[in-house]
Amino acid sequence: MSILDKFNAILEKQKEKKLEQGVKEVENVYDKTKTEEEGINEAARKVIELIEQDPELAVKVLANIQESEKLPKKVVVEAIKQIPNTEQIEDPEKTIIKTVEELPLQTEDIKSIISQADVSLETAKQMTDQIPNKEARQEEKNRLEQIEKEKLEQKEKEKEKGVLKDLRELYAKCDKIEGSDLTEKLSGIKKQEKSQKIGEAINQILARKAAIEWTQFGTTRLPSMYTVITPEEMIEIDFPNLVEQEYTDIKDKQKYAITKVYEFDKNNLQKLILKGIAKQVSGVHKEYGIIEIPQSVVEKTLDGEVEQYFVEKILKYGEDIKDEDMVRNKIRGINNYELEDLIEMIKKLPDSERSDCLKDFKKQIKEIKQKVKDEENSEKLEQNQRKSSKNNINNQYGKNSGNAEEEHTH
Repeated sequence: MSILDKFNAILEKQKEKKLEQGVKEVENVYDKTKTEEEGINEAARKVIELIEQDPELAVKVLANIQESEKLPKKVVVEAIKQIPNTEQIEDPEKTIIKTVEELPLQTEDIKSIISQADVSLETAKQMTDQIPNKEARQEEKNRLEQIEKEKLEQKEKEKEKGVLKDLRELYAKCDKIEGSDLTEKLSGIKKQEKSQKIGEAINQILARKAAIEWTQFGTTRLPSMYTVITPEEMIEIDFPNLVEQEYTDIKDKQKYAITKVYEFDKNNLQKLILKGIAKQVSGVHKEYGIIEIPQSVVEKTLDGEVEQYFVEKILKYGEDIKDEDMVRNKIRGINNYELEDLIEMIKKLPDSERSDCLKDFKKQIKEIKQKVKDEENSEKLEQNQRKSSKNNINNQYGKNSGNAEEEHTH
């Protein structure tokens, strides 16, 4: 044996003696107490003192305590619970995980440590893997997942509360903020926050700003607002109605020093929004050859004048859209123009793709025709089979009836 080996062996013996001495000290502490509960608590505190003297030996200290026949097993469990609050241990959570992994603890012991030790949810979730009972292990995992979910929800609520507070401040001073600056702020918030309440608050701020502009200028600048809310969404939430409510509030309470107040025109605002949608509709038609009216518009009943304005704008911006009746019917949700749309889509295709598309289209039509023909033949075959079966039944009953009469005669 080399000198180094001898030296290491001596160190190991010293450690073992130190551990043995430590166990005896814990046993003495336990023996001096009056009740078992007091004994467990005092003994656990003594174990922590031993660990503090040499944190790297934490697991060995606890293993030796657990082997003691004079100490209840709960001493180890209570000591482990105190590890996260022990300052001398460099990484308490890593230490407690290692301890639970290496010591042969019972299901209830580990559950007790998880529920009472001051550790993170991530550490607690790792400890559940050491629970011996499979069913109890899954129950504990489910419990921790529920806690994690509730904490996340609470965190989101607190965050939402803060954002709503900021939005209320923006609402109160939006008359003093330049339109593009306001929409830039609101756009950034909307991208990060998906809460319904936050979305509604943002819409209310936009409606307030639009009402202020309308009061001052007799119109409002919608394009910058489209970076926050699309024209389709404006129709869906009835943005003109929101603006009208804000306009009434401004006018009645005379909140701002405006020398001349322009009258609000709800239909005119709706036209401005539909103008933006008309540009989008024409853009889609130009690229794909179809007239696609947003569902939010289809579901609204437009005033006759407003509807006509929308039709005219689609025809204006979609230079190659000629069928006014088709446009009007599509706005009203009457969409019986599948063939027309298909033809227009094919027209928009490059020459190299159009030929293949037509071949595929013809092939599909041929397959559909064959399918219809097969279904008709199948139906005819079933009808013939039913007819034949019926005749057989009738013949059979007729024959039996004749035999019965013959027997009756005899």
